[in-house]
Amino acid sequence: MITQKKLPLLIPHQIQKKIANHSNLKYRCIGLLMLDASCRPLEAARVQAKDLNFETMEVTILCAKKKHGNIVHRKVK
Repeated sequence: MITQKKLPLLIPHQIQKKIANHSNLKYRCIGLLMLDASCRPLEAARVQAKDLNFETMEVTILCAKKKHGNIVHRKVK
C-alpha cells in the first residue's frame, strides 16, 4: 500500500513570509504586488519605476483584463 505524504496547508501569513524572503528581487516585488495590491501576475510584471508614487503610496497599474487597458490607481499600505 502506497501512502501519499500530505503537504501542510499554507496560510496567507506563511505565504507572504515566503514571498517577502525570496532571494530574487524581481519575483519578490511581483509576489508582493499580487498580495498587497491584488494584481494579476501580468499586471504586477508590467509595473515600472515610473508607476510608483512613494509620496502618496500609490501604484499605477495597467489593467490586463480589458483590451483598451484601463489605468487603475491602487493604494498599498
